[in-house]
Amino acid sequence: MFEQFGRLSQSAVKNLHIKSALNPILWLCAIAIPMLAWVAIYFSKTPFYLVVYIMVFLISLLVLVACGVFIYFAVRKPEKLQSEDYQLRHESIQWMQQKGGDLSFTPASVEQIINPAISQSANKEGEQ
Repeated sequence: MFEQFGRLSQSAVKNLHIKSALNPILWLCAIAIPMLAWVAIYFSKTPFYLVVYIMVFLISLLVLVACGVFIYFAVRKPEKLQSEDYQLRHESIQWMQQKGGDLSFTPASVEQIINPAISQSANKEGEQ
């Protein structure tokens, strides 16, 4: 069971493409909540009910902190909720617009910034 959970979590990390300011708190929740829930379930069968209450409180606290962080970023810094790739492309396009009169850009370079996945696949096809 633990080996399967480990494999699933490793594949989730490999498949994670969107990196935002929320990722660290979401990973903390994804790791800590199952462990805290397991401890709460384990101690629910014993006379140590205080441990169960503490675990439930900690789970609730983690969820509330994650929601609070999301609300903070949604209100104060919504750009931090977007992926790093999007932020970099957005800043590149803004920089190009500011410097538009001074620099000349080829359509291919602009297309590469706007949609790097298409330009990478085109480069791979050209290599073959």
